[in-house]
Amino acid sequence: MTTCTPYTPQQAHDDITTLFDAYYDAKKAGDSIPPNKRIESADAIVEHYVEINGKRPPASVLSRLATYILLDTLSDSHPDKMAREEYPIMSYGQTGRYFERNTTLKDVEYPQEDVIGTVSNTTTGARDVLLSPINKNEQAVDWDVFLRQILTEREYSVILSLYKDGMTQAETAERMGVDRSRISRISNRALDELRLFIENT
Repeated sequence: MTTCTPYTPQQAHDDITTLFDAYYDAKKAGDSIPPNKRIESADAIVEHYVEINGKRPPASVLSRLATYILLDTLSDSHPDKMAREEYPIMSYGQTGRYFERNTTLKDVEYPQEDVIGTVSNTTTGARDVLLSPINKNEQAVDWDVFLRQILTEREYSVILSLYKDGMTQAETAERMGVDRSRISRISNRALDELRLFIENT
């Protein structure tokens, strides 16, 4: 009868640390370990753990392995990350900063004559009010709320860049790390959505 050498969560944790160290050493040397290789390494640790222990590793080990696999994405600190990616993956810190910047307005009682309409809040399902623009400040706030309720984050960033910041499509493309034709498509789609919304209200 043969006995297997134990493979504890701490040993799995240490093996993952070795993978992280190898990743950062390769990055310092100007090289990189591609995600598919990182997936293979993570799978090997999980399979070894299951083979020895007859069950999956604890959640803490699996979470650390997931972080290792997603290292490039989670460590991307580009300011336009949310707009550049179709399905961006954020770290906890990035998620917190994103929601700080994108929280919706709180419910406020406004006089009836100041309210010119409402827009659906896609996050909460409630409706946010649009105020009569008495001055340019309020008009800008209303326009910002209006855009955020209708457009995706990426479309919103492109429209702001083109029409508020006055950048060209080429400059916007460079800022967001995509090609100019993609900016053109996003802009056209966003303008079509806004046109359709205005025509139907």
